[in-house]
Order: sequence, then structure tokens, then C-alpha cells
Amino acid sequence: MILNDKDQGSFLWRTAKNYWFLIPVVLGTFFLFHYVFFLGYVPSESMEPTLDIGSGVFAIRTEPGELHHGDVVIFDAPNGSNEIWIKRVIGLPGDEIAIRSDGVYRNGQKLSEEYVNPEEVPVYTEESYAVPAGKVFVMGDNRNHSNDSRFWDEPFLAEEDIDGKAILKFPVKPGCKSGVGLIVKQSKNIEICT
Repeated sequence: MILNDKDQGSFLWRTAKNYWFLIPVVLGTFFLFHYVFFLGYVPSESMEPTLDIGSGVFAIRTEPGELHHGDVVIFDAPNGSNEIWIKRVIGLPGDEIAIRSDGVYRNGQKLSEEYVNPEEVPVYTEESYAVPAGKVFVMGDNRNHSNDSRFWDEPFLAEEDIDGKAILKFPVKPGCKSGVGLIVKQSKNIEICT
């Protein structure tokens, strides 16, 4: 489109000339939040105390093979509902997971799980799982209030069904109860907001 001198003086042309830089900013933001990052919301208590009800999470998208033990992952609920769930990766492909009355074991070693809700002693049913290729075993940090791999008909979550891993939490509700903090794999959150 060719503009003459008269058109260049118009309000629209002056505005476009002054704010042209917003086009790549908007497109870049759309690209980043569609392909790299996304925001989530924690609607239940299954990940307390790591993630409080009402917390928001900032997540990065992942590909199969990029996950590590302790990652907090976001995925579509395996029960066919339209819900998005968030849980912690306990077992990766090839791991042997044993649930015993005194805790969770991976490949024969008892896990040190500082992130598990300290306000309740987890009640476990003794079971064992061999995590197959391309799948992970996940559990909520609030073990007595989490619908996780232990209770699903198919106890393993396909890596390709994982949308991403949470890396930062932030309060969504007024006040700063949740705080802003990093989601750390094997320890409590680092609180930045008081």
C-alpha cells in the first residue's frame, strides 16, 4: 500500500509509525506462549505444600526424554475429563517403583521426599511398578489427597501426553500466601514473597 503525503499526516499513519515495534512484540509473545511457555492454575490440594490451592504456575513445554526425577509436570487428566493436572515425576522409563508402608522406593533406594506434606503421614498400599519405555510414574506431594499413578487403571503417563514442567509458582488470589518461588526438585520452595 502506497501512502501519499496527505495520508501520512493522518492519525492512523502517525500511530502506526510510532507503534510499529508492537507488531513483533505481540507476535513474539504469542509464539513464546504457544510453543515455549504457558501458564497454569492449581485448583486442588494434591500438590500441597509445594503448590497451594489457587497458585498459578509458569511452565515450559517439554519433549519426550527431557524429564528428570522430581520434575513437576502438567498434563491432561488421564480420566478423559477436560481437566489439566499437575503432579511430580517419581519414576522414569526403566525405573522400578515400590510403594511400601514406610515410603516410596526407586530402584531399591528409599526416596528422601522433603516435599511431601509434613502435616499428614502418608498412608500407602504396598505395590510395585516397572515403568515402561516412553512412560513416567507420577504422584502428588499431598499423598493422602492425590489422584495419581497409584490409582489409575493405567498407572503410567505417556511422556508425549505431558504438556510441560512447572518452573515457577505465583499467587493468583489476593495477598501473598503462596509467595513467588522456584519449584525445586527435591526440596521445599524458595519463597521470594513474604
